[in-house]
Amino acid sequence: MNQVWLIGSVVADVIIHIDHLPTREDDLSIQSQTMRLGGCAFNASDCFRHLQIPYHLLCPVGTGLYGDFVAAQLKKLEIPILIRRNQPNGCCYCFVEKDGERTFLSHHGTEYRFTKEMLSEFPIQKDDAIYISGLEIEETTGQVIIDFLQSKEPTLLLFAPGPRIRFISQEKWHAVLSLHPVLHLNENEALYISQTTAYPQAARFLYEQTQAPVIITLGHKGAYCFDGKEDIFVASKHLAHVRDTIGAGDSHAGMCLYGLLQKWPMKKILKYANQYAAAVVECEGGQITEERFRQLKEKEKWK
Repeated sequence: MNQVWLIGSVVADVIIHIDHLPTREDDLSIQSQTMRLGGCAFNASDCFRHLQIPYHLLCPVGTGLYGDFVAAQLKKLEIPILIRRNQPNGCCYCFVEKDGERTFLSHHGTEYRFTKEMLSEFPIQKDDAIYISGLEIEETTGQVIIDFLQSKEPTLLLFAPGPRIRFISQEKWHAVLSLHPVLHLNENEALYISQTTAYPQAARFLYEQTQAPVIITLGHKGAYCFDGKEDIFVASKHLAHVRDTIGAGDSHAGMCLYGLLQKWPMKKILKYANQYAAAVVECEGGQITEERFRQLKEKEKWK
């Protein structure tokens, strides 16, 4: 059976609710502050946990206040820690404004850095499914991940470059695209990297480089895909309440990877991914509870 590997980070998200972002020399009072698990790979993996699909979370966990927090929370969730390192973990400060939009300030630690020896310990095969995000590729050790993937040439690779797409070097960007990944990115990211003015045009530009489906999320409007043959758009349902947008894109990507593994038609993949991401934005942080997942399955009549 094909295995699922998510290569990336699990971090401590310090979620700070505020009315608006501060300006220079401002002095604001926050409404609340909590600490939760986050990180692109961890958020993307959460749907596999709820769906009870075996997966492997290749996320280094370090030491210090944040490393100990991450380790304790993973233990509660009964998620194995496959990589433990004696180096400090970083964290992500998530400022959430009253409309639910988030702004990140990240302090990267060992959770974003990989070594050749670390990855070589795991029996990843060519036919396995792999998820990677742009934050790890951007890092100084990003080439280690690229070299590893080039040695495996995965059949199914989903690459979510993320909002820091402009900081990924051209050399690394083209190296990842040469592996023919399914690209998962939002409209702004797609327009930036393609230097186009419309997302269907951006998708075609990117497809020419990957020869694989290009999935573009469109916020509350839904999601779109160009698979080389047709334009596929699936609208999202109206959201009653947005708690915060943390992890929405990651969760959407995770559900897309699950759907691709199930060999669903793209319309069904986008429909389920939209529904899952919508449930995430109604909660605090980048994951949903077991109860919320059960409600989602019942409400949307998942099969």
